[in-house]
Amino acid sequence: MTSKIKLLKEIDYKKEIQVDRLIVDFYLINWQIKNIKTTRPNINDKELSQLVYDEVLKATKFQYLMIYLKDFFEFNISKEDADNYIKTHFNEKTIQNKNEMLLNQVKTVIQTKLILNYFIKEFKIEFSDKEAKDQLNYEYKKFNRSIHDILNNKNGAFDHYKQNELKSKAIDTLISKFKTNIVTDKIKTQITNALKQNAIFSQNIQFEGFILKILNDKIK
Repeated sequence: MTSKIKLLKEIDYKKEIQVDRLIVDFYLINWQIKNIKTTRPNINDKELSQLVYDEVLKATKFQYLMIYLKDFFEFNISKEDADNYIKTHFNEKTIQNKNEMLLNQVKTVIQTKLILNYFIKEFKIEFSDKEAKDQLNYEYKKFNRSIHDILNNKNGAFDHYKQNELKSKAIDTLISKFKTNIVTDKIKTQITNALKQNAIFSQNIQFEGFILKILNDKIK
């Protein structure tokens, strides 16, 4: 990345982050559930529900932290990074009709990457080849699979896996540095209202209703 980030003031790690709304990416959750069921075909509903809840809560805490932390930094977003992201993640029609909303979305994504990279360096977070191989061996042995294919993949599957796990480790580390207060009453109201509205966030009402009921059961 050619974009830059600069710390403007000391970060207050004693700040309590108030989480009063869950941020639910139904498309991402749907992909995660399909992936989980592929690798763990015998998973039961209770285990799946817990995984869904954990992922939603983690993503929500991270997003709230990003909102809080942005004020501590100055960003210089390069046109090169913005153009590369748009070309990689959007179709030609969207690119031709790009508007302020799209540009703001791209800006937010790049800012988040910069913040995460900053803390990877700040906290000296690493995910070594050995850690990656050990974790892959542990995961693959449960399904009688070998990590040979991913290690020898010419498209860089192993490096991609390492980067994803480093990012996940960094997010977990960052979340652990702050106290988060889950405002359950407001979240329950959010979920209840969404269920009453038939969870119409996309065309997949049945799936979204399933996710919302999981969250409704978990938030006490």
